[in-house]
Amino acid sequence: MTVESIIMSFFIYLIPVLFLFYMAIEVFLRNVQSKIHRLASLIVLGYMLLFLEEYIRHLLPIQYSAPLAILWYGNVGALLISFGFHFVAEVTSFKHRIPIRLRPYIYYVPVVFVILSVFSLSHMFNSLNFVQQGIWKLPTHNTFYYLAITTGNLLTVFFIYIIFKQRKVIESLERKRIMDILLYSFTFVLVWNIIFGYIDFGKWLPPRPYIFSGVVWCFMLRRAMVKYDFLSSYSKRYEILFNLNPNAIILVDSKGVIKEANPTAQYLLEDVNIRNRNVFEAYQTTHQEEWIDLYHRIFEKRQPVREFEAEIESVRDGKTRHLLIDGDFLFVDQQPYFMIIIRNITSEKQKAEQVSFLAYHDSLTQLPNRRSFYQSLEERIQSSTTLNVAIMLFDLDSFKQVNDRYGHTVGDDFLKHVSKEVNEFVQGKGFAARLGGDEFVICLDDIPSIDFVKGEAQSLLKQFHESPYSEKGIEIPIQASIGISLYPEHGVVADELVKRADQSLYKVKNKGKNNFHMNGSDSLSS
Repeated sequence: MTVESIIMSFFIYLIPVLFLFYMAIEVFLRNVQSKIHRLASLIVLGYMLLFLEEYIRHLLPIQYSAPLAILWYGNVGALLISFGFHFVAEVTSFKHRIPIRLRPYIYYVPVVFVILSVFSLSHMFNSLNFVQQGIWKLPTHNTFYYLAITTGNLLTVFFIYIIFKQRKVIESLERKRIMDILLYSFTFVLVWNIIFGYIDFGKWLPPRPYIFSGVVWCFMLRRAMVKYDFLSSYSKRYEILFNLNPNAIILVDSKGVIKEANPTAQYLLEDVNIRNRNVFEAYQTTHQEEWIDLYHRIFEKRQPVREFEAEIESVRDGKTRHLLIDGDFLFVDQQPYFMIIIRNITSEKQKAEQVSFLAYHDSLTQLPNRRSFYQSLEERIQSSTTLNVAIMLFDLDSFKQVNDRYGHTVGDDFLKHVSKEVNEFVQGKGFAARLGGDEFVICLDDIPSIDFVKGEAQSLLKQFHESPYSEKGIEIPIQASIGISLYPEHGVVADELVKRADQSLYKVKNKGKNNFHMNGSDSLSS
């Protein structure tokens, strides 16, 4: 064995071995649970073993070539056929043409020959005669040799056909590109094996030069992996999910330092350089200490968090963001981290508050509605601290004419103006509500006397008189008919008090409007 021979074998065999070993591990680790990944890894590993066998055979005396060809080279080659068939069937739809129960027997027919070769120490698809030519120990090209080469080429043609048929029915452009790469790689393998498998180049080329097509096939496979994400890894899938997730996701260590953050988190926490920043800086200063204490207790107990509500204050606009937080622990590089998923529920909160508000308020005037009025009045009546209460029920005189003359838009604006005046009037005295249409009600709390109520009714009419609606050249006076009832003189339940106030209101309507009347009084107020 010369130095030239050793150096030559190193470059010809060991460098491919290292490349193929690295690639086999890379493919396998991309997704250890995927059958396609495992098969691809086994194919690459198979080619690596062929190169390793040739390297070892080259270093040993020629008498060891036949045993290595039987027990190593030939059996690995047979298994490569099985793995290749299984791989192509999985990548394409061909496997669906084979009954599930028959698939292992069809894919792994060559295993029978592997078992026979091990027990008989012979191999029907291998040349067992070797001759020394120059630095190489070359197998003779006999019938068994050509039978093995032809069998491999026919199976490669079959693989090309399957992939070609699959490509025709694929709609995805990326998948078509992957199928193209597989077609090119198998076609290259076929052409290479025909040239370097059937032609005897003697001492001018290393033994079995056709195996170098496997290196090109593996290189093309890696190109498909890198360019089109073929044989995608779990980490790649999770990276895409991590980056595209509409929720903010951050990975935090025991001290609260952010190690990873997706784009949504960067936007929500208003910092594109959020990594290595302390998560507590995102909260209002007044809440930092309690957040730090809570986080340390959670981290110490490894306690997961589920639907925890929190608030942060925006740096940009000072507005409060409502957040819903879920989190749990995981180990990364043997260190515990807390993965936090943050959902911005500010809009949901606002919508919920709006729905809750509208359940008890009038959507046009924002005053409490009928439901809210009755509920609040009943609470006042049932309260042990409630003294006398007055109900001032009124509607607007000639409101229909306002709509008919100016339109409903002006009519709505007119109602809003009236509501504003009513709201100002009632401040510190009780509360007001819109019962519907142009009908409103005011509840005065703890009234000292009947005269006080009459004075309040006069004050309200005076305020209406002094504050007409005036917008865009339109001026509309406010006139109202007011009916009054008192608790407990006129009733002890809300419905009764409203009914008695309504009766007084209609007396005003029937006798000139724009005035008030208290239930039980014989005449209108002057």
